[in-house]
Amino acid sequence: MRQDWMPFLREAASLRTYRPGENIFLVGDPAAYLYYMEDGLALTYSGGEDGRERGVMAVWPGEFFGAASFLRGNVHRAASVALKRCRVLAVDAGAYRACAQRHPQFIPDMTVELSREVAMLFEQLADSSLLESDVKVARFLCRRVERDQCLRRGGQLLVDLSQELISRMLGLSRWSVNQALRRFRAEGWVDTGYRAIRIADYPALRAFSDAAQGR
Repeated sequence: MRQDWMPFLREAASLRTYRPGENIFLVGDPAAYLYYMEDGLALTYSGGEDGRERGVMAVWPGEFFGAASFLRGNVHRAASVALKRCRVLAVDAGAYRACAQRHPQFIPDMTVELSREVAMLFEQLADSSLLESDVKVARFLCRRVERDQCLRRGGQLLVDLSQELISRMLGLSRWSVNQALRRFRAEGWVDTGYRAIRIADYPALRAFSDAAQGR
């Protein structure tokens, strides 16, 4: 289990900090490190022909990223940028091998991590095929609750992300995100505030997301 080898990996890896907007890696950089998000939020993205970034995968605390390129020994095919202040473990090949030798379960667990990364990519592709932006926003909010990636205060569910960050993570315009949230607020499903969204009626939001998926 991860708790068996994580202390060793933390000792063997280097800890780096990134400011919001700072690149963690860029397209074409050598994939010399496997990254682990200790704290913060990052976006792995690719560039479109129009020069705009296309969100590929959000990276939350407790998740590895850049695994596919690192394990293949390739250059990065996507870039990663810090959306919030990030504390990231950078695991080089030596630390990776040392952890594998010390903890036999490390390699099977990393295979699971790689499978998770691939599953997230397919999930993102499936979501991008949806035409309705309000469905994308609803799914995004519901997943934050389901994956415990929101704040729980006094029985309230708070997604502490600005509309600007959500728009970048979903590859939508800020106007589209704002219109979706206005609709949800009118329905009584969410309340919006400064840099945070309170989910007032999660079952209704989930029901909307599920019904839209079946259309």
